[in-house]
Amino acid sequence: MTTIWQQYNSDSREQYVAAIKALGALSPLFRQKADGTTDQTAYISSKYQETVFARFFNGSVVDKGNDPYDVMVPSPISGKRDLVGIKTFLNSSSSMQKIMQFKSVATTEGWTAWIKDGEYQKLVARIAELRNQKLRSTQNLLAGAGVAPGEAFANIFYHYLSPLKDGRVYVGESDYSFMDEANLSFKAPDESKRISSLQFSDGKNDYKYTPADSTLYMRFVHTKKSIVGGDIVDEFKVRQLEDPHASLMRLIEEDLAELLPSETLEEQNEKHSKDGLLDNKALRGLVDPSAVQEPNKDNENIPVVPVVVARKARLKKKSASSEFTTSVNGLGAAKSEQSFIFPIFRLTDYGDTPAGEVDSKSGLNVRLGAPKNRGSDTRRPVNEVEIKIPDPRKFHQEFPGFFGINNHGVPISRLRKAGSKWKTVFENHDDRTFELVLTQSGQEMEAILTGDGNKQLMSKHRQVILGGWILSQVFQLGQYERLDRNKLDQLDLDSIRLTRLGNKRVGLEFIKATEEDLEFLWPPMQDRFRELWTPPTEIEK
Repeated sequence: MTTIWQQYNSDSREQYVAAIKALGALSPLFRQKADGTTDQTAYISSKYQETVFARFFNGSVVDKGNDPYDVMVPSPISGKRDLVGIKTFLNSSSSMQKIMQFKSVATTEGWTAWIKDGEYQKLVARIAELRNQKLRSTQNLLAGAGVAPGEAFANIFYHYLSPLKDGRVYVGESDYSFMDEANLSFKAPDESKRISSLQFSDGKNDYKYTPADSTLYMRFVHTKKSIVGGDIVDEFKVRQLEDPHASLMRLIEEDLAELLPSETLEEQNEKHSKDGLLDNKALRGLVDPSAVQEPNKDNENIPVVPVVVARKARLKKKSASSEFTTSVNGLGAAKSEQSFIFPIFRLTDYGDTPAGEVDSKSGLNVRLGAPKNRGSDTRRPVNEVEIKIPDPRKFHQEFPGFFGINNHGVPISRLRKAGSKWKTVFENHDDRTFELVLTQSGQEMEAILTGDGNKQLMSKHRQVILGGWILSQVFQLGQYERLDRNKLDQLDLDSIRLTRLGNKRVGLEFIKATEEDLEFLWPPMQDRFRELWTPPTEIEK
């Protein structure tokens, strides 16, 4: 049987393994117990693993902190892509690994009471439903509007590394399919004791739910090779450095020196003559003083290690217009100029919609609003959506070039006062057209600014496709079903991120906002957002 691993380019596999070996060689740095050389278990960082997998297989990291997949790469099957969950765990006969957490939903729906009442089948059914709903929503986000995941993705699987104590590392592939909701069975817990976990299966995989932290685990069995029906598809040996500290020092002296700014004459005069390293005075402005280790009193020969830090002016994002990197075309990266986070739920009360809830008859629920023609009983189109810009007039005033500048140097979002309302300067749709990029999939389509004050954006030609994708695929809604806060919490989606990718070119993503994202919140009501915010679910791949 040919594995997915074997289908990938051999050079890419070799480079990936070499990168893992490079970090693994430094394993003694991370070993807390001094147990001699008997334990040669390689240290592997899962985040590092994600990065190098994406790099050497020409893909991109798609994990936004709460998404079930880590990496998307070109598939060996031409024209398609692979979705990969990256994991690393120590080798044993089997291992229960965390795959999802349900804190918000478990509290809202009262799962503790279900367990107390012995409603175990109801609980495992709900867990499977929510797990599948999140997988389906994320696949649709990454596939794009109007594209079925089956057409976009050839393989969806777990890729894992499992280090052994003798220095070997197993490479494994495991099932990453939907849970079989029709084939769920559970092992009745001992109700005479405090129930610490509920074990269940879907016929393909074994799972465990722990109510104390609302966490779902899946069992990985990694003792057999693929040729005999197991998960192990390859293995390699990691050689560890005897003195990784000294190796890092040589790296700093020989390689990092080329990356440091040129020394001034004063700095050269102050250069330490004994060990060739810059002393603290010469490192002023380049070194974080709190990160500099004083020489070890037990070993005076250990040199001071300067930790170079970026200039604060480069790290600090002074406003929502700061630059950062965003995924484009689903596989690459492009430099953006401005980025903003728009909450899907309201930050203030409005009409019959309380703060913290989704607008009931506008925005993504506009299809539930009044008919377009006064006096008509005809409902709005089932796939109609509007992507609202909060406080639009102020937004367009403060960031006039966000959606683009026309050939005459005029922002396409420019407004004019018409009586008591603000109207667009450009009545022709073509003059308000820009390219909308669904950055999670790389799909592109024309969009326009519309409504009084250019208060929203809509697709120009593909409303049925874009609206249908958002409502039925991303948010998993039925016909004319209302999008509410409960659904946002279930799917761990609460915001829209718009990113300026170039003139008249804007990227769009549906995300779960993190604390770091709030710097880009519009309007800048961070304290209010935090009051209404549900923290992101923790999803481990």
